[in-house]
Amino acid sequence: MPTQETTQPTQRQLNSRLRWAVIASLIWMFGIGSAYAFFQALRAKRHIEESGGALSGRGRVWWCLIVGALGMALWPPILAIGVSNQFQVDPATRSLGSQQNTLAR
Repeated sequence: MPTQETTQPTQRQLNSRLRWAVIASLIWMFGIGSAYAFFQALRAKRHIEESGGALSGRGRVWWCLIVGALGMALWPPILAIGVSNQFQVDPATRSLGSQQNTLAR
């Protein structure tokens, strides 16, 4: 049975995990980076709380939680706008979508 010491990450491992989560939250990557940052922050928060103060990084945890949640919250409206724009009728061509008539006149 593993002890708590072997299941807890070291400060260095936690810093590395949070560093990548902050980078992913900034890059966003169509919501995937935000989701990665959010879930890594939840994991790191649990480790920090279980460590009893031995591990630090609460500021980066909150950054990843907030920015990750905002990034995930922005994805559905962006997707909805993109999909709805594909089904609007173009008055000039009376056709669906944003394709332009490319015939030479």
